Amino acid sequence: MDVNQSPKIRINAERFFQMEKIGENVFRSTYLRPGSPRFPVVYGGLLFAQALAAAEETVSDEMRVHSMHSMFILAGLLANAFMHSIVVFA
Repeated sequence: MDVNQSPKIRINAERFFQMEKIGENVFRSTYLRPGSPRFPVVYGGLLFAQALAAAEETVSDEMRVHSMHSMFILAGLLANAFMHSIVVFA
């Protein structure tokens, strides 16, 4: 299915990347979806994608991601706010 042909899917996908800018290069995730309905934890892949989206907001459009890596040590709980603090190296 082409995401562009389904407005409902596109709106839901866009919601995943809505973040509140709360400072210079600091963002808070506003949409967190549990990994499973039975467990109040955040899907790690969503946080990873949101971190990348936040980083893209801090650089010019010509900049492209070369690589990205993460390690998930503990589960993120839905009750917590998730902040993305970006360090830009010039």
